[in-house]
Amino acid sequence: MTDVLDSVRCLLSTTAGRWQTLVETTPEELLLRPPAPGEWSAADCLNHLLLAERVVFGARLRAVLEGRDFPSFDPSQPATPSPNARRERS
Repeated sequence: MTDVLDSVRCLLSTTAGRWQTLVETTPEELLLRPPAPGEWSAADCLNHLLLAERVVFGARLRAVLEGRDFPSFDPSQPATPSPNARRERS
């Protein structure tokens, strides 16, 4: 199990840097380019990561710590994290 956790930590530690490089080096029109049916654009993927970090992860962590079921989250529904999302409770 430790090998799996170490692998995940290693992968996740590079995610922010890879996205930063992608955003800095890719023309905006490519980031926003409409995806194929059933797929997400690069901007959609980045937005999903931000929502997961700012909204979903905290709510799920609180649920685990409090012994509750995870709150539902539908990534197909539009959502914009508020500036206080890290402090908000669901």
